[in-house]
Amino acid sequence: MGSALVPDHVRLATPSDVPTIFQLVQELAEYEKLSHEVVGNESLLHDHLFGDRPYIESFIVEADGDPAGFALFFQNYSTNVGTPGYYLEDLFVRPTYRGRGLGKALLVALAQRAADRHFHHLRWSVLDWNAPAIAFYQKIGAVISETERLARITGQHLEASNTDVSSSWSIQPVTLKDLSESSPSTGDADPSNLRHSILRHLSEAQYAALRTAIAAQPPHVEVVMIYDNHHPIGFATFTHSYSTFLTCPGITVESIQVLPDYSLLEIQAVLINGLKEIAKNRNCGRLEWLIPHDDAAAIAQCESLGGTIKSTWRICSMNKDAISELAH
Repeated sequence: MGSALVPDHVRLATPSDVPTIFQLVQELAEYEKLSHEVVGNESLLHDHLFGDRPYIESFIVEADGDPAGFALFFQNYSTNVGTPGYYLEDLFVRPTYRGRGLGKALLVALAQRAADRHFHHLRWSVLDWNAPAIAFYQKIGAVISETERLARITGQHLEASNTDVSSSWSIQPVTLKDLSESSPSTGDADPSNLRHSILRHLSEAQYAALRTAIAAQPPHVEVVMIYDNHHPIGFATFTHSYSTFLTCPGITVESIQVLPDYSLLEIQAVLINGLKEIAKNRNCGRLEWLIPHDDAAAIAQCESLGGTIKSTWRICSMNKDAISELAH
């Protein structure tokens, strides 16, 4: 299917589509035998799509004048590339309409929206046993990662803190003011200067992009810093995600950077627990991050924090070139 067909079949959702989208969410859950996990409602979905602080966007695909499926997606961020992108949370076409290219039409529409906004990546997940979907995604230019797995904390485990934190350590959010180009009182070389600390891990271009992303309204990305005796020793970048079944936002850890003198796993655990507090305070339903599939220590740490590993999920991604090709 070429992108010329997209305007006839795919459109952005409007507030009047919320009941239809919620019905499609329930149908998706039933198809995946997960109906018991749908605990939200239309009112919450409406607020998260069209309220004062939208977390998500959605496309509706129509066939024969009826809603045939939907895509629900949200914005994320790549610290390495220094640009926002999209994460596709749900893609669903009703069984009676399958085989007509509607799923691809939704992906083309999303690629077009990403290209129009100069976004550099699309990401989503696929079950490892879904060979036809994997083959289709690869055909349209997606790369399927075999080296990363999604770690997720939900429910009561978000409420509990499982790490004994040294009294010398503290976690603080980073503001745009904190990331001023220089510190007049201490200078860039001072170990307490945040710019100096972050530039140990990022290039000047990545740092400039990070400042721009934090300055956006709402921010494209947020940062928390961990300190040891008031000296910054590491940081995490994170964005909001979304769960349609829970009908609530979540938090995704995009990147964690730690000074080499410290244990990555130890500092990561402290940062994850700090982000659990943020997730709880924002009424988020989940906290996620990626770990290497063969890192036994990281997997054990995830489980000690109350998390689970989505071992059957594979992360799909498209870069800027693949997005452009699909969009056109």
